[in-house]
Amino acid sequence: MYLLAYHILLILDPNNIAAYKGGFEYQRSLMVNLFSVFTLVVAVITGIIFTRTSLKSPNATVQWKGRFLILGILSFVVGALLDIFSTGNPVLQTTVLIILIIASIEYYLGFFFPDKVAELLIKEE
Repeated sequence: MYLLAYHILLILDPNNIAAYKGGFEYQRSLMVNLFSVFTLVVAVITGIIFTRTSLKSPNATVQWKGRFLILGILSFVVGALLDIFSTGNPVLQTTVLIILIIASIEYYLGFFFPDKVAELLIKEE
């Protein structure tokens, strides 16, 4: 539904999606911002449900995966919210990109959890 509305607005007038103001400055439309917030809410809800199960696991590796996933979700939400409201500020946009890169590394560690990282974090008794 979103893509259909997006393409219709794009065909009618690209300013319906975002208005270019020059340089790094632009203004996203209300529809794009609302969709971004809706996507974040869905990501947070499903992410919390998924990570709660991981954190309750008796397996230490799965618990660490859950910890990295929750960090990734939180970093992603902070970065995405800053991105939604950071129109035109190159310093803030650079900061947002760094936060999103950190979130992607945390997601990677949460889903794949390399053996070398496991050896460093999990202490066998």
